[in-house]
Amino acid sequence: MFQCKLCNNFSSKKSYGLAQHIIKFHKMSYWDYKLNVEQIEIPKCICGKYVLKKGEGNKTKKSRGQIGFKKSCGDSNCLKKIQSIKHIEYMKNNPGKTAWRLSNMSYPEKLFLYECKRIELCKKHLIVREYSVFPYFIDFAFVNERVAVEIDGSQHLLPERIEKDKIKDEFLKSKNWKVIRIPANNIIKDITKSIEVVMTFVKSDIKYEKIGFFEGCELKEKKYKNQVDYFDSKRLENYNNIHSKKIKMILESDIDFSKIGWVKKCAELLNVRHSNIKKWMKKHMHEFYDKNCYKTNTENRKIGINHYKNNKLKAKEQKNEKIQNRINQILNSGIDFNKRGWLTRVSELLLISKMSTIRWIKKYMPDLYENNLP
Repeated sequence: MFQCKLCNNFSSKKSYGLAQHIIKFHKMSYWDYKLNVEQIEIPKCICGKYVLKKGEGNKTKKSRGQIGFKKSCGDSNCLKKIQSIKHIEYMKNNPGKTAWRLSNMSYPEKLFLYECKRIELCKKHLIVREYSVFPYFIDFAFVNERVAVEIDGSQHLLPERIEKDKIKDEFLKSKNWKVIRIPANNIIKDITKSIEVVMTFVKSDIKYEKIGFFEGCELKEKKYKNQVDYFDSKRLENYNNIHSKKIKMILESDIDFSKIGWVKKCAELLNVRHSNIKKWMKKHMHEFYDKNCYKTNTENRKIGINHYKNNKLKAKEQKNEKIQNRINQILNSGIDFNKRGWLTRVSELLLISKMSTIRWIKKYMPDLYENNLP
């Protein structure tokens, strides 16, 4: 029940009735009543600002007693933070539904998993790949023994990644997990030895161990090249030679490009799909394609757009000249527009009906129509 705290004489089952009572009898908005009398707390955003009220400019929502708040202050950064918190909570509650982690396996991880299945370690120990210890994931977890096996690639040599790995290891230690880190290079070179090291670590009382060395693993930086650098001089020569031979073959052939069927003949000559020949011709023989080749209606339309626009402009200019000539004829004719019979004379002069002459004068001679005509 919603009871009025100002008079204590009114109560209703819905907030709508209470809102109408406050507006009529106490001459107060429902929003002010909630703030000053009931003293509701306005929620705050992550950034510390007060959250905006829903339907702030809508009068109907105010009178109906519908008071609600938005999820954030409206800033894009705050919305991103709220979404990230929700995403982390979802990952915490549903660790098995992160399928993208299970599908993306590196080659050393595949080797380790294959060797574990071959030796039948899965029958002796409960091994789980991408085991979630919120907010982190373990590469291979011996769950019953609480051992975390991390396989590190060359990216783990970066200073930023080393700091993140330290934080992760300390967090796992605080949760009573033992951590061992093996370089991916050691697994590729000798998988049996690396698994023996893991099994000795599982049986021992050591909480943390980092074995192996990154021998020959250097960080590969991507060098983005320009088009000029990418195509070396030799590649450019080969590229031009191949296409020049094809162009010669097309020009020396007996194909009639002004008729339908030239695409199929070119495809048979060059041993290429006929769907790619038009693209190739536009790229390497665009002048020849525009002048000599037969095209469909849609292609002709695309090519002739500029020509169509020019013709349209010329037609407009011609129309304006005709209108100006007609106006000059009417003004120089000496017709007295204040007397009767002017309409028949103008219609005879323009060779159109009387109704169309009135419309024409309204459109093209508005000053004469408003001021001089009776």
